[in-house]
Amino acid sequence: MNNLKQEYIKIRNSQKYPVEWFYSYFVENSGANIDLQSFHSLFSLGDLNSVLSFLDSKFELTKLEDSNGKFIKIVE
Repeated sequence: MNNLKQEYIKIRNSQKYPVEWFYSYFVENSGANIDLQSFHSLFSLGDLNSVLSFLDSKFELTKLEDSNGKFIKIVE
């Protein structure tokens, strides 16, 4: 899980969210049988901020923001 956590931190700090990473994470952790295209369709309908908050919490990470609430970076 440490490698997965490090990958996630890099993704969060780049602020580029490849759906393939989230798909792999979902399939590995849910055991669901869904194809990438269907997942992408459902993922695009969801609230990305909720997903990110859930994963930040799961990986026990802290989001740093400036005084205006603008994202700075994710730290352990």
